[in-house]
Amino acid sequence: MSENIVSTRAIGVIGKPHGNKGEMYVLMFTDYPKTIKKGSWLYLDENCIKKVKIENIREIIFKGKTRTIFKFLGFNNRQDAEGLRGLLLYRSLKAQPKLKKDSYWVDELMDCFVYLREGKEIGRVIEVEKFAYNDNLVIRDTAKKIIIVPMFEEYIEDINIKKKKIILKKVPEYI
Repeated sequence: MSENIVSTRAIGVIGKPHGNKGEMYVLMFTDYPKTIKKGSWLYLDENCIKKVKIENIREIIFKGKTRTIFKFLGFNNRQDAEGLRGLLLYRSLKAQPKLKKDSYWVDELMDCFVYLREGKEIGRVIEVEKFAYNDNLVIRDTAKKIIIVPMFEEYIEDINIKKKKIILKKVPEYI
């Protein structure tokens, strides 16, 4: 028996059904929702064993918010859709868009060790906060305190994803 080992990245979580024809709301995590198209294959598990094909995807605006609705092939009624509620949706890394230079996936930044230029360890990234104008690294320092560093060139000198290492030019003044 061969194993199906494919690297994946979570792109959203399935919400409640929409209507009676097997459609469901999906809360999208990805910064690139437009790259997910009708006919694409997604996975319901990290190991890429349970796959689903997008029969249709559309967006609606409800109370000023854009909501994404998926319809998967073979899920034709409300009960089918309800069975997927709460599951994460994954996309294989091969199917994801290529990022621009100096752009990173949030999960790549998680657990990176953070150092000052001089080599002093600051801590480890435990979360990335996403805001409209910038993202922030949430770092648990060596004393178990939380430090928040904006992802601005002013603070970040280098990010090396392969080594899981982030070098800061300086710690924000307000800390």
